[in-house]
Amino acid sequence: MELSPICLTAIQEAEQLSANRGTNNHPCAPPDLARLITMWFVCVAFRQLLQLLLFLSPFVRHSCDKATQFAVDFDEQIKADASKHGDNYAYIVERSIRQTFGACELTVGKNDDGMYDKTDVMYFQKELSSGGFVNTVNVGECGLFSDHVKLNARLVCRVFPAWPTLIYANPELGTFMIEPFFAYQATGQWPHEWLLHDLGGYPKAHGHNDGNEWSMPLEESGDMLIMALSYIRVTNDKSQSEQYYDLLDNEQRSTDDFQGPLANQTNLAIKGIIGLKSMSVISDLLGKADKADEYKKYGASDSWGTAYNIFADKLLNLQFIPQEIYDKQNAWYKGHLSDFGLQAPGYT
Repeated sequence: MELSPICLTAIQEAEQLSANRGTNNHPCAPPDLARLITMWFVCVAFRQLLQLLLFLSPFVRHSCDKATQFAVDFDEQIKADASKHGDNYAYIVERSIRQTFGACELTVGKNDDGMYDKTDVMYFQKELSSGGFVNTVNVGECGLFSDHVKLNARLVCRVFPAWPTLIYANPELGTFMIEPFFAYQATGQWPHEWLLHDLGGYPKAHGHNDGNEWSMPLEESGDMLIMALSYIRVTNDKSQSEQYYDLLDNEQRSTDDFQGPLANQTNLAIKGIIGLKSMSVISDLLGKADKADEYKKYGASDSWGTAYNIFADKLLNLQFIPQEIYDKQNAWYKGHLSDFGLQAPGYT
């Protein structure tokens, strides 16, 4: 492997300086010496990097070709599936999938002997353009929001909104993403009985052992129940829900937590209703009929909100909400569309 003339010159000059150290014929002033030493370190690091790349190049080339072809095929599949609902919808879906995966990373744990444990796989997501939390669960804001004088663009990545994408692409990614919540809460370090809002500040998922974080019991717990049942529906794999079944057993913020605590939240009530229904079905699937029966038992007129939580009924195919409700909601929303779509909360 040949180095560039610049690197060779820097290394030769630095070696000459080292040989002349402590003599009267030192050829450089201290600033020049510092510059050359810095260049020497950079060039040595560059040489080592080149050696590594040459060693890995066959593997990298092979993997790159496979990854590129997979990406092209996946793009075509997304476009074909989404285009069934219109070109505009396909345009949004193609970009939202990139946003979803761009905020995520896969991790593999290590055993006590330092070897990787291939059974300890987790998927983490950073909440972008907001609090920078790890694996924030609830639905978040996405778009432009007025701040009296300026408009702040906020694009937020969170677990529950990403769930349909994960289930579509690879259901295992979904279970890898909710596993950290189950594993953490199973330790008993989280002092509350409901699902926590997030796992801590990125990049360290330290949790919230003091219990001091956003209090959203119904929203977060409802999300988890919906995701757990969704995974079973798609894969017929009940192992995770079986393992953590006991975990699946103050003032509430709305789904749009940036709005703060709000009363009379129909949208949030829908999340709770579907969450309870999901728990009932999970109990049935796991052969816990008594628990299933137990879960089955279970207003501001001038305001409105976008009841997007209703989509979980369709996702899970519960057929729990009458079609007339969907029809009325669709008709209502058509009369409240703006140039950029439907605003999330009607009270803003």
